[in-house]
Amino acid sequence: MDSKANSKPMKNILDRMNFGAEFVIQNFTEDVIINKPIEEWPQVDCLIAFFSKGFPLEKAIKYRDMYPNMFTVNDLRSQAYLLDRRDVYRLLTENHIPTAPHLLVSRDGWQNSKEPTIEEGDDYIVVNGVRLDKPFVEKPVDGENHNVYIYHHSSEGGGTTRLFRKIGEKSSEKCAESRIRREGSYVYEEFVQTDKKEDVKMYTVGPHYCYAESRKSPVVDGRVIRDGDGKEVRQSIQLNNEEMFVAYKIVKAFNQRVCGFDILKKDRTYYVCDVNGWSFVKKSVEFYSQCARLLREMFLTAMHLNGFSLSKHVPGVMELRGLVAVFRHADRTPKQKLKIKTKNQDILQFFKSSRKEVKLKNDNPKQQAELGKLLEISRKILESNPDSEEAQKISLLQKVLQEGFDGTKVQIKPLEWIFQDEIQVEKVSKALLVCKWGGVLTHTGTAQSRWLGDRFSSFFLPNELKNELRNGAEFFSNSERRVKRTAEEFAKGFLGKDDVSNVIKEDEVLGDTAAGKELMEKTKEELQKAMHSSKLKEYVDVSAEGLKRIGDPLKTMKEIYKLMSEVIQGIDDHGTFCEKEDVTLVKQRWQRLYDNFYNTETNMFDTTKIPDVFDYVTYDVIHNRNSVFANSDQHPLYQKAEALARFVVPEEYGIQYSEKFDIGSLICGNLLEKVFADLSEICQTKSPKARFYFSSESHLHTLRNLLVHSNVSQFLSLTLLDTSWELNYLTNLVFKVFENITVPEGNPSRFKIEVSFSSGTTDPLGIVNRVHTQRMKAMICINNNLTLPDFSKIVSRAHERREQLILESQLKSPTPVRVSQ
Repeated sequence: MDSKANSKPMKNILDRMNFGAEFVIQNFTEDVIINKPIEEWPQVDCLIAFFSKGFPLEKAIKYRDMYPNMFTVNDLRSQAYLLDRRDVYRLLTENHIPTAPHLLVSRDGWQNSKEPTIEEGDDYIVVNGVRLDKPFVEKPVDGENHNVYIYHHSSEGGGTTRLFRKIGEKSSEKCAESRIRREGSYVYEEFVQTDKKEDVKMYTVGPHYCYAESRKSPVVDGRVIRDGDGKEVRQSIQLNNEEMFVAYKIVKAFNQRVCGFDILKKDRTYYVCDVNGWSFVKKSVEFYSQCARLLREMFLTAMHLNGFSLSKHVPGVMELRGLVAVFRHADRTPKQKLKIKTKNQDILQFFKSSRKEVKLKNDNPKQQAELGKLLEISRKILESNPDSEEAQKISLLQKVLQEGFDGTKVQIKPLEWIFQDEIQVEKVSKALLVCKWGGVLTHTGTAQSRWLGDRFSSFFLPNELKNELRNGAEFFSNSERRVKRTAEEFAKGFLGKDDVSNVIKEDEVLGDTAAGKELMEKTKEELQKAMHSSKLKEYVDVSAEGLKRIGDPLKTMKEIYKLMSEVIQGIDDHGTFCEKEDVTLVKQRWQRLYDNFYNTETNMFDTTKIPDVFDYVTYDVIHNRNSVFANSDQHPLYQKAEALARFVVPEEYGIQYSEKFDIGSLICGNLLEKVFADLSEICQTKSPKARFYFSSESHLHTLRNLLVHSNVSQFLSLTLLDTSWELNYLTNLVFKVFENITVPEGNPSRFKIEVSFSSGTTDPLGIVNRVHTQRMKAMICINNNLTLPDFSKIVSRAHERREQLILESQLKSPTPVRVSQ
């Protein structure tokens, strides 16, 4: 209604959301809503609609039904549940969301219920044979009726406290009456005496964001404490992982992305006592900014799926000249490694007459016979000595070699050797056998890469340039199998054909991370100390978003360790698993990670394993949910691992901003220069060009850091790029070059670079389809006014810093860092 649509919070959010002017905002006036037929209501792509007093909900539902492709933030049919507290409690209970013990008294035939039998004593009631002692709360089932009564025990003086909508400075009053109301239908709920006598109000925007604040409970004395502007005083509070997960479940259960609800906290437990639907925080810049950002992402995602494009190609005015895009690879299997120290003579025979490291790959036809020989040796070892110390590892090696997982590699490295004088040969006497497998594209990654290529071609390019850009497209990847395969599948979707052989290998630009290894190792050492410190907030002064969710990191790591043990114990022995794994391999995978995560001798966790924990739980949530989590709840482990990874992963690429830029310049400087060279070439030619680069997570993190922390980038929304830590599978940065024909040639403003960003796949917990396909985050335009000289400043600063770091390294050590030229 008008009062809601024109409220200050709504205006604040809409103004922030539409800073790039991508949307035309159409306000449905109260006159239109009430008096006009739905055929005369404006047709829109995305709809914000929510119930308030006088709003014709049924009429709005019919309007929504007229346009099946229209995106609705909050489902309209589900809003009807919010109008009856019995439906609210029913949905909370069905979705295992904690509520205080409660009883229903229905005198209106709700769900064909019979007239209730009620017995009332001085300090209790019995409803249909179930007793509830005072103090208890009596709530009308009408969600819009706020006349809620609290009945007190006679030992506390009896009587009632009657709550109501705030009137001036009052929100409740005492009354001597102690008998329950006998007309109407009610929910009776055990009264919860909250910690600090405060209520907690929570506000979601989508399933992964929730803002919370506390206020004095109206039960205390009925007085409302207000600030200088006359607003009720509330304090912003941080939520723990369990509370964040409750917010996630409420969004899903009630199908309301923007949703307010109340919780009661007591002795480290909590109960949901009310769900209100669409709600806004008043006077919170943080909430306004986050709400605007998330709504914008929702709308852009919806419009992309319906064929909407951000492209501003206008022939004769603003023409698209080309684009350069950088992608992370798609969904992959977990990377795994097995190490075996051995003196077995059959294995040592692989060295022949030298101690040169032996390398074998199963995708090399010439080396397959050697791997077959190693398989036979492993069988022979197990037959002759099945109870040996290394038998379990040899058994796993045998299983991996038997299955022939794509991309399996074996390295045999000499550890000890003796010199045989008589034949003048060094003979290896002990070796380390390392077997690596996994890390290859899944069936989901294959399909989603191709789907994204098709969507990119269909909805991101102007129709009149589509054929030219397809014909001139070039695809580059590093030599990693999962990256190359992602590039090939994307190219198939983009070009619309199955035969693609033009993916170019570019390891120097897309694959080399050795130059940044030394700085990253130092960062990881600092993180290891910080994560075991009780003063983490003082230790690290950036990435506060991650810190809010971690709480005590050591405590969280201990909880994760315990949950991992429960997962291992609960894996279904008769389950089915994706990507050629069986129950033995899955259990051993989790067990190895469990053993490596915590060192019982030092009593320390290995924080470099946190990304692996999150990787494993995410993979199995997507692909093996019903088998790996058959006897355990995946949500707590996912939530806690995500909270730690949200902090640790980006910090591995530098804790301080200066460190992020340094590591970025060493790892990704070449890629940044290549992107700039491509953009420059596009500006100088008249035929449209498209170049696509595919790499790993490391290059996306470091490229992002170079753009954000260069101090010369002029992005409209730095925080969008900076705080979106989760550079998931198929994360991408896209640089599009537009030529403004109306600007004189030679003017730097004639060419504009539009930068768009998507953090890739999202919400693995929300997967319900058999092919395990995740949703993709919206591609958001983060800058549409960057010139080539602006971009050259970023490149120059990164180049200068990289050269300086190389020189410093050479002066410190006679062995300089290896940098690709």
